[in-house]
Amino acid sequence: MHSRPLCFLPLLSVYSFRMVDLSDLYVAVVSDDPSWFCFPEDHYASSLTDLPVSVVIEAACQLPSAFVPKKRTCAESVHFILLHFSRLHAELVAAPDELLFTRYLSYIEHPLPSVSRLCVISGYIEMLYGEVVAAALRRPYNDSLANPDHTSNLDPDQTSNLDTDHISTLDMDHISNLDPDTSNLDPDHTSNLDPDHIPDHTAKLELGELYNMSWALLPAKELVQRLEKLDRADIVKCIGNLPRSRRPGYARKTRRQCCAALVQHIQQRISRLQSLEDFTFLVNVLSIVPFAVPGTHEYLISLVLHREYSTLLVDRLEQPVLPLPERRKQERKKTKERVAAQTRLDIAETAARWPRVVPRGVVMDCLRDYVDGSRWQPGVVCAVCSRQVCSVNELRVDANCDLPLSLDILRLTDPFIVTKCVVQSLSSEFTYECSVLDGIMLDKTGITVCTSDSSTLNICGQCFRSLSRAKVPRFALANKLYRGQMPPQFRDLTWVEEMVCAIYRNMAHVTRLYQSSDPAQPFVFHGNTCAHETNLVSTAKVLP
Repeated sequence: MHSRPLCFLPLLSVYSFRMVDLSDLYVAVVSDDPSWFCFPEDHYASSLTDLPVSVVIEAACQLPSAFVPKKRTCAESVHFILLHFSRLHAELVAAPDELLFTRYLSYIEHPLPSVSRLCVISGYIEMLYGEVVAAALRRPYNDSLANPDHTSNLDPDQTSNLDTDHISTLDMDHISNLDPDTSNLDPDHTSNLDPDHIPDHTAKLELGELYNMSWALLPAKELVQRLEKLDRADIVKCIGNLPRSRRPGYARKTRRQCCAALVQHIQQRISRLQSLEDFTFLVNVLSIVPFAVPGTHEYLISLVLHREYSTLLVDRLEQPVLPLPERRKQERKKTKERVAAQTRLDIAETAARWPRVVPRGVVMDCLRDYVDGSRWQPGVVCAVCSRQVCSVNELRVDANCDLPLSLDILRLTDPFIVTKCVVQSLSSEFTYECSVLDGIMLDKTGITVCTSDSSTLNICGQCFRSLSRAKVPRFALANKLYRGQMPPQFRDLTWVEEMVCAIYRNMAHVTRLYQSSDPAQPFVFHGNTCAHETNLVSTAKVLP
């Protein structure tokens, strides 16, 4: 194909969008059956064939079992979709408003702008077949850009010379019970529409200001430059999303040629919509965007362009091409805003993870638990070895029974102790209230309960295992480890006083002491000590 310079449609006066209130027409249109409900079957088949094969087959598989095609082909799927659609069409057209709203309104998940025949039927069809298939069924039948003979093989130079005066008007034979003259409408068709469910078009007109189409008045060259800022993949995707019969033709597979073809196609689309009368215009818009609410022509045309060409492409057309310094300035501003937003997000996440101030009550409870847990607790005394241990076994001894656990092996055998404690009765160390224990070498602090009838002994695990085997425990007092009790007058002696009083000592300590200056602590000393080995026997002989 020879490369030719692209030509574009001239700026038409119809781009001065009409500020007309379409509320009355909206009530008339949505109160009756949708116009796209009366298209010929070959138009539906052509629209469905333009869709991807996978979408058509998936939609056919969602039908009731009687309409699911046996062969997973595009032709079979289109045939069964149209068969099901024709039966559904007859049922919906024959249903009065009350029955229609009662039976089908609960199946619609899409929020409806009004409870009307058009919205309910459109919502139910979209829920049943899916958004893509429903959009293909609603495709306007009379749209010149939808005619395959019009755009399938277009060259850019040929499409640029189109005369908008030759654009065909709406074929009203395919729209049932619709009359552009709203004064001749049957009042029964609109009386069932609850006025409370009519959307507030005034509020939507204010929203329509967001859809500013001032960019449509710009030269085509400026619009092409704006679209060139998009990625080529996005441009090709926008063209590919259009039906095959409505895709713009272009000569070269370059970004500029793609953008030029899209701009030319959009200009033709706007010219086509602007050339329609108000009633026909609204019918076409509601076929493409069935859930739109009444607004200005500019607002409704913007909705159509967003639906047909994607929001990405239309938003790009609305953004001017800035000079390089201004673009860099905008990029730096966006970078700073992005960094600031990320910083705020990081600060919020850090603040959420940051440890909170611990209440004072919790702190005091923890300190109290620490003090209680770190306080030294004396262990339980074993009655056999006199050691303080963590856990013991309790042994009950009855006065009327034999001694359990071989306690007889702990009886006194040392002659000196027997003489002093038993014969001369100088000490009651080994005499107990429970007479059956008399003469057994036990530590009384390890006896928890001691009455004339019974006693309870605390025995550590090591001594308990030895006594179970009838052996004297290694650390038992009866194993020659009893040293007697210190007389009461000597129980408060200091370390130095004990060394002075002891006759037999194997070490001599030389200590240099400095007296404490605190009179309340006379026993506190500081200094250094040296230990020397001594002759135990000779030292004991010279001491008194």
